[in-house]
Amino acid sequence: MEDHILEIKNLKIKYKLKSGYLYAVKDVSFNVKKGEMVAVVGESGCGKSTIANAIMQLPVDGEIIEGEILVNGRDLNRLSEKEMESVRGKEIGMIFQNPLDSLNPVYKTRSQITEALKLDHIGKKEADAIVEKLFSSVRMPDPRTCMNSYPHELSGGMRQRVMIAMMIARNPQFLIADEPTTALDVTVETQIMDILNDMKKTRNTSILLITHNFGLVAESADRIVVMYAGQVVEQGTVYEIFDNPVHPYTHMLMKALPRKTKKEGRLVTIDGAVPKIKEDVPGCHFANRCPFAREKCFCETPDVQLISGEHSFRCHIQKEELQWEKN
Repeated sequence: MEDHILEIKNLKIKYKLKSGYLYAVKDVSFNVKKGEMVAVVGESGCGKSTIANAIMQLPVDGEIIEGEILVNGRDLNRLSEKEMESVRGKEIGMIFQNPLDSLNPVYKTRSQITEALKLDHIGKKEADAIVEKLFSSVRMPDPRTCMNSYPHELSGGMRQRVMIAMMIARNPQFLIADEPTTALDVTVETQIMDILNDMKKTRNTSILLITHNFGLVAESADRIVVMYAGQVVEQGTVYEIFDNPVHPYTHMLMKALPRKTKKEGRLVTIDGAVPKIKEDVPGCHFANRCPFAREKCFCETPDVQLISGEHSFRCHIQKEELQWEKN
């Protein structure tokens, strides 16, 4: 559709192993509209970062990708590496989890950002002015000093600001933020999210936020995609998901959120761990951890049930039963 900057359709990603295949992502479909923030949430190992890397077409040995990844109507899976070079940075930017790993330790931050600007044939003097302006826009303290600093001379929050400045230097329409606040304290975390929200409002940037932190999602996202073991188990607007979480996994994640007072009871834990799917077998991936699992759940793959235009979930149990049982 015209207002969709990203459309993912029936995406499947698997890795070749000695003993067969590891199914990292299976039948994933969702979209990101222009100027909105969509959060992809779930435990570690659910396939969130795998999807981000697939969008950026970052190759992994033994990886097999099926389905469509459409950005502005073009299927990125069909583009050559040379064509993708013009897409990365210009159309799509990506903020990685650990900026210290992403930044080159032997170059000053200014040089690493001007390198991207050179692709647009911008001169050194103009590029330096753009970098200073970018550092100011991401609320970098003393931009001129930071421009001439090496990554190790900056704090974690400042390095993340450098990464954001680098990713928005070429004004991409779409930004992927993969756990952008990992290992940052709460104050800096809030500042980073404020920067991303400002970008959405002032630049009309579309953002795919990948996180396991529901607290970030509640205040920033427009829509939520909940993933489990490589599949989308529920998606909808932030209000629909928080007010009416239907899938058992989403409901249990909500129950695990910190409470305002002790009177609200202890946090709920989800026993077990996310399974590694090594065979393309039928059944619900959450069945072995689900308190509502039935025999059917272990042998038949559930279909997607629609609750509203935006809200859907993948489960064998009918929404009326789940709404009654979760209360």
